[in-house]
Amino acid sequence: MNEKEMLMKEYNQATFAVLELVLFLDTHPHDREALACYHHYVMMAESLKSEYECLYGPLTSFAVTNNHCWDWVQGPWPWQNEREV
Repeated sequence: MNEKEMLMKEYNQATFAVLELVLFLDTHPHDREALACYHHYVMMAESLKSEYECLYGPLTSFAVTNNHCWDWVQGPWPWQNEREV
């Protein structure tokens, strides 16, 4: 697994943890430990997303910042293995 794939895997793991914690917190809204974990994984996911986008381009179309070119379609899609392209 290359660096790009590892970073994507870590990002996916962090966002999965966030989504699972959201479901738990929906039924346990006063659980401070779960809330602390939620904030931890949200920050981790944001950091990993930022790192990925700096190195490899936008992770979603919402992250496109280029005002001169629609760069979302450049290169492989974030979910594609580069060997598939």
